[in-house]
Amino acid sequence: MTMPLTKPVEKPVMSLEQILSLLGAIADLHDLCLMHVGIFSGPRASEVMGFQCKSWKGDSLMPYGTAYEGQFYKGRLKSKASRAPMPVHEPVRPVIEAWRKLCRDPSPEALMFPTFGRGERKGEAVPREAKNFLEWRIRPIARKLGIPDSLVTFQVMRRSMGTHLQNHGTLKDTQGALRHASITTTGNVYVHVVEESVMRAVNSHATSVLDGWTPAVEGLGLRGSEHQEVHARKRGVRKQFGEVR
Repeated sequence: MTMPLTKPVEKPVMSLEQILSLLGAIADLHDLCLMHVGIFSGPRASEVMGFQCKSWKGDSLMPYGTAYEGQFYKGRLKSKASRAPMPVHEPVRPVIEAWRKLCRDPSPEALMFPTFGRGERKGEAVPREAKNFLEWRIRPIARKLGIPDSLVTFQVMRRSMGTHLQNHGTLKDTQGALRHASITTTGNVYVHVVEESVMRAVNSHATSVLDGWTPAVEGLGLRGSEHQEVHARKRGVRKQFGEVR
């Protein structure tokens, strides 16, 4: 039997230069916080839009449900492994704290990133739709920077994190950060992840990317200077991480 020719499935990732340029161009604190979480904690689109205020634990984000097409589904997650907390590295924590101080409803059950409903739910806080958020608030910024729309998805952010994180910890650390139930390259054997090791890997990844970088949003308490940023760009993130394939 002759196998038909098939096109290889493209699995693009965002380069570190693209990540820095995109984050540096976002001036809205809500959008900056949401993108920091998406890029550096690797949640699925349905998870990030379903985060509640009680999800924030100070050093991690705990999913209690998912959001899809403007509806929140309490307790519904992809798998048992998906119920694990998502480590939040130290450079992102001040961004989340700053957004929490500005959000209208900080009560535990309230959504972290809500929008307002229409029609029968007019004025009610409802989950955002990931595709609409990216299309109307992030992709216009990305286009000005020459970043293709195909790279501005939560799936690509998640894949990019996994690709870059492998250079900062073990494969099991990457599995733990992404909350996968198995690793196909190691025979689908799921082994308990050491949480401290996962946090070290995530912190190492974020620190290397954000070292010396200063966001457009002021008042976040993040350290950095223009000189440090220029130095970080000159030395080249690819030199540290290697070429991304």
